[in-house]
Amino acid sequence: EPAHVYMYEQYATHAQPLSKKNTPLRLTPASDDFYPRVAVQALTRILKDPSLSVHHGLVMQAVMQIFNALGLRCVPFLKRI
Repeated sequence: EPAHVYMYEQYATHAQPLSKKNTPLRLTPASDDFYPRVAVQALTRILKDPSLSVHHGLVMQAVMQIFNALGLRCVPFLKRI
């Protein structure tokens, strides 16, 4: 199974709060933000897990590479880190 299908399934099955005022747009693999968003979510989960602390340095390097590639489009992701 291709990695993007697995990433989409992980994103789609992750519970997300629904607000009656602002219903969030549903991202699909065709969205520009989809892959960076899924990657940042996965990396954030690694950072939150103390048992994975040996990987935190590499996770931060990956996050920085994603942010550098996104440029100013990384701003919405900053609140997640």
